[in-house]
Parts: sequence; structure tokens; C-alpha cells
Amino acid sequence: MNNSSAPNMTNNGSFSGSFRPWPFPFFSQVGWILGVLVTHSILAVFITFSNLVVLAAFYKNSKLRTTTNLIIISMATADLLVGCVVVPLWLYTADLWFMIGPPFQEWQMKLFRTYTYTDQALGLNSIYQLVLLHGLRSYSIAFPLRHRQLNNRPVIAVCLLVWAICIAFPPVVREVVIPKSCTNCFAYVTLIANIGLPLVLLTIANIILWRSVVKSSRARQKKDTKILVTVAILIGILCVCFLPFLITNVIVTVENIPDFSFKAVMALKFLHFCNSALNPPVYALRHPEIARTFKGMFCSHSARDVGQSTRTRVTNNATTSQALSTVT
Repeated sequence: MNNSSAPNMTNNGSFSGSFRPWPFPFFSQVGWILGVLVTHSILAVFITFSNLVVLAAFYKNSKLRTTTNLIIISMATADLLVGCVVVPLWLYTADLWFMIGPPFQEWQMKLFRTYTYTDQALGLNSIYQLVLLHGLRSYSIAFPLRHRQLNNRPVIAVCLLVWAICIAFPPVVREVVIPKSCTNCFAYVTLIANIGLPLVLLTIANIILWRSVVKSSRARQKKDTKILVTVAILIGILCVCFLPFLITNVIVTVENIPDFSFKAVMALKFLHFCNSALNPPVYALRHPEIARTFKGMFCSHSARDVGQSTRTRVTNNATTSQALSTVT
């Protein structure tokens, strides 16, 4: 496929400008493509496997199915779809000569649009699920009694609402809301939806959170600070992975850069996808119960299993002693 044949679609999954033609020989070109395939395939497998493990951990351990952790389940589901759906579609539609036939026939355009809208929907979902998680954490610290009385239904309803809005946002805004004459409007709307609004919501949640932490006791401050650090790590990972691609996408679109480096696009998208791979390790490292569940799933003699087997042996020994004394 000719690199200059990329459709003029500005969104989270593509740049509107054409890419530079390949400046290196055929074998170097093939080697570079194989490198992209290998690295992205490994990343896709890791994203899929790690998030499946997170979902399996929540299924296995009922203690993890708390009100707040329901949002982590929702985030892991979105990340799972990134690994098993979005990354393969990106490799197929990213000008790596896998599409057969003349460039961008009708079915290819539909597939490309499916990829871009799915990618943007899941990207938005990751951002706003994190905002929701931070908001619920802030609510639990600011109003602990009310949070304990909160059941799962409102949280599930809000998570589903976020999913519905994020799925509907890309096609509705691009095809219905924005006029066809405004070629750069979607880039600005994307930047506001992905960066502007989430930063405002996170800032409000942080103000509420810090005011509550300052007023709490020292023991409570230690626990709340740990929660703050965990959420801050997730937000930091999100910014590092998302911002370079989003900002570059807007610059390329608004400035109408005709020959943007294709290798830079692949690198930025790889970094973008890394967000879905980094969330599960953060859950495991920062959440003791999740870490214990992971250990129990992959280690035959985890700490909890050893403790349970020790208590079982003690109980069995006591029962045996009682039986022997009775016989005697």
C-alpha cells in the first residue's frame, strides 16, 4: 500500500497528513516491518494476558469485589479490548501492506473507521474510568460513612454510562455534531475531551481529597496518602502514554504537516498502547489483596496457602491428640 494513500481522518488513531515514503532499501524495510510486528504482537499478548489475570483475580477472590474496585474491573475490561482488538486492527490498517487490493476500497475504509472509532472510544474510556476511580476514592476519604453505605448499583450504572458515552462520542461528534466545513474542529474537540475536561475534573477531585486528608488523623492520613500515590501513579502513566500522541496529532492536523514521519507515528502509538500494559502491574504492586491473589494464582505455595495449611495441620494434630486421649 502506498503510504500517501492514508485517508484524511483526524482522530486518536491516525494522523491526517501523509507519511514520508520509505527512504531505505527493501530488506531494511522488511526488517523494520518485522520489528514493528514482533514488538506490537508481544505488547498485545502481554496486555491481553495481564488484564485477563486481573479479571480472573476479581472472579476468584470475592474480597476484591468492592464498590471502588468495580471501576478497576471496568478499566481492565477496556485494556483487555485494547490488547485483543485494537492493537491487531492497528497493525492491519497502519500502512504496513497487509490490506489486499487497491488502497482503501470500501471495505478497507469501513475497517479503518472501525479501528479508529474503537481506539478512540477505549482511549476515552480509560481516561474517564480513571477520573471516576479518583472521584470515588476522593468521596470515600471525604465521606467515609456515606461511602460504606454505598452499594454497587450506582457505581455499575455510572461505569456503564461512561462506556456508552465513550462509544457514542467519536462517531456522533464527527459525523453529526461537527460541520463538514470545519476540518480542524474534531482535533480541538478531541484535545478538550481527552485532556481539558479530565484535568478539570481531576483538579476538583484533588482539592476535595487534600482538604479531607489534612483534616484526618495521622493513621488515616497514612492510609489515604497511599491511595493518593496509587491514583497519582495511574494518572502519571496515563499522561506519559497519551499526551505525546494527542498533542502531536493536533499539531500535525492544525499545521497541516504533509510529510510526518511514519516511524514516529508507530512509536507514539506503541507508547499509547503501553498504558493498557502498565495498569495491571500497578494494581498488583499497590493493592495488597490483588497481589496476594496473583501470588495464589501463580504460586502453589503462597503465603496465604502456607498459613492455611499450617492452621490445618495444627487442627489435625489437635484432633488426633484428642482422639488418642479418648482411646487411652
